[in-house]
Amino acid sequence: MNQIKHVDEWKEHIFPALISKKDELVLMGYSEVTIEEIWNCLKHHVWKNNEKKKLYEVVQDVLHLPSHTYMNYLTLNVLQSDDELANTVASLTDLLPNEKVQKD
Repeated sequence: MNQIKHVDEWKEHIFPALISKKDELVLMGYSEVTIEEIWNCLKHHVWKNNEKKKLYEVVQDVLHLPSHTYMNYLTLNVLQSDDELANTVASLTDLLPNEKVQKD
C-alpha cells in the first residue's frame, strides 16, 4: 500500500503491531501500559508535525518506538496534569471568600 493517509485511518490495520509493542513494554517492566497510551504517544510525540504517512511507515514507527520516548511522554502528561490541577485549585481558591487564616 503506497497510499498516504492520516495515521488515524491506519490504526485498525496496525493493531497487531500495537499489541506487539505493548507486549514488549510489559516484558520490560511497564506493566500498566495500554495500547491507547502507545497510540497517543505516537500521535503527540512521534507524529506531532507529520500525521500523514504510508502504512509501512506507521508500522515501523510503532515497532521502533523506544521505551524512553514512551516514558518521557507519560512523564510529561503527569507533569501537565499536575499543572492543570494546580491551576484549577488556584482558580477555585480565588472564588472563596477572602478570609485571613490565623497561624498558631
